[in-house]
Amino acid sequence: MNIRKIENEIDAAFEDNILTLIPYSQSIWELLSYLEHKHYELSVMEGSIHDKSACVDNMINFITHPLRVCFKMCTRRKYALKAAYSQFNANAAHEWYGKAYDYNNFCSIFPLVHRKELSLDIKGYDLKTNKDLSQGVPYEAYNRFVHKTGANERSNVDTLAILDAVREHTFYIGTKLAISWTAALSKLVISIFKGSQVSRYHLPESWKFSRFTFGEFREIAIAISALSYARYAITTLNAEEFPENGYSQRVWLISKNEFIKILIESTELAKVTVMSVLEYLTFGSKGINYPDAATQPLFDLEDGNLAISPFLFINSDVERNACALFNQIEEDKAIYSSLVDDKEKILFEELKDELAILGYRCESGKVSGTDLDMAIIDDENRFVLTVELKWFIEPAEIREVNQRSQEITKGINQAKVIRTLLESNDENLYQNILKIDSGYKHCSIVGSFNLIGYDGVQDEEIPVIKVGNLMSLIKSCSSLSRVAELLNNRQYLPVPNKDYNVVTINIQSGNWNCKWYGLKSLVE
Repeated sequence: MNIRKIENEIDAAFEDNILTLIPYSQSIWELLSYLEHKHYELSVMEGSIHDKSACVDNMINFITHPLRVCFKMCTRRKYALKAAYSQFNANAAHEWYGKAYDYNNFCSIFPLVHRKELSLDIKGYDLKTNKDLSQGVPYEAYNRFVHKTGANERSNVDTLAILDAVREHTFYIGTKLAISWTAALSKLVISIFKGSQVSRYHLPESWKFSRFTFGEFREIAIAISALSYARYAITTLNAEEFPENGYSQRVWLISKNEFIKILIESTELAKVTVMSVLEYLTFGSKGINYPDAATQPLFDLEDGNLAISPFLFINSDVERNACALFNQIEEDKAIYSSLVDDKEKILFEELKDELAILGYRCESGKVSGTDLDMAIIDDENRFVLTVELKWFIEPAEIREVNQRSQEITKGINQAKVIRTLLESNDENLYQNILKIDSGYKHCSIVGSFNLIGYDGVQDEEIPVIKVGNLMSLIKSCSSLSRVAELLNNRQYLPVPNKDYNVVTINIQSGNWNCKWYGLKSLVE
């Protein structure tokens, strides 16, 4: 059978849900309410940080699929939204979310098949891939379980301070939770929340896009995240006081005009800027055909009101999502491309300052056949570690993963050029750039800000590591030569059956079945 026909049948089976038969605004509320309920369950359950972090990423990916279907298929009309728990609709959302787990895996398989990186054996309605899992998938596990940048950037929000701030401003309208957002209160909550997020920001505020600066976009996105966090904290802390543990309280429904007013007062930005950023953040706006709940987590109910999922905002990687969004919008794509080179220069300067404190010298420059992004030089022990730097948008789906993996391959090839120049004692490299003699030993690697590529693109000769992880190794080792030894032996990678397990799973959509795999962290 034709592969495309199988895909179409799998798509159609996934899209078959009763929530597509109700108005758009109601279907969105039902799905977001279920998502918030899942987040509440995750918050109170036991489990490792690694597994919970992976669950959060998966939840965003899974919920995007039914949200896209509703955006495409549901009727748009003025409708009195019923923001109340309905077991029938909640069950439909639960069923659809469950189907999204399998469907998301199918969405990973077929692009690999089309690029001939994976083959399918079709017997009746059973699909079998030729994926070899005998040696584990250490690079995929590294990408999944080592923090996104390789550094510890987990945010620890001062929840108690936020709860203390909003307690006297929280009340009920009928049975509905509400917070009276004064300018002073919103500024205080944003200030508390922002204090926990600083280590996650790396991009320049001055970057100017078509309708606002990057700093303005980030300020508004963080403000929404902070105000959403307050609602999440209240409903989670008081869950047992609400029917169904607050199922119908968690999605924030608010008038668009009131929300704009709150953001203007709290950020002190111009109304036109606030409205522009909200437009960009709105699911399906700006002509994006396949909207993503990660990059556009705001929902216009098309009746003058907005639906806000605290989960989507407080678990948002603002910088990654902003870059991914700008790269899809016609009037901003060219601007973003022109700024891409700045990112690796920024990364170089940040690392150079940090390494200087440790006693290492850093150099960069143009060499024959490529550019040397960074050389870390240990003059005392006469060792050079060259690093090809890669800083791109963190991928959210399989198509983006494959694009970034191609960038990793390019970086590996560049690192090999540098290594060849070092081995041949290239005069320009040694004397003009590195300012060393031929007695220095050396190692060449690729350092990526957030993704090291999957197992299929790796090269035994060139290690690839996240720069945050690299910096941790450098700080923990007595010399660069020891760092190089750990890198060449790949001792930074997770070990199958020790750090993670590969779990075989059965996935289904409609009549179609396939055996695939998942990863489970064994590290607490």
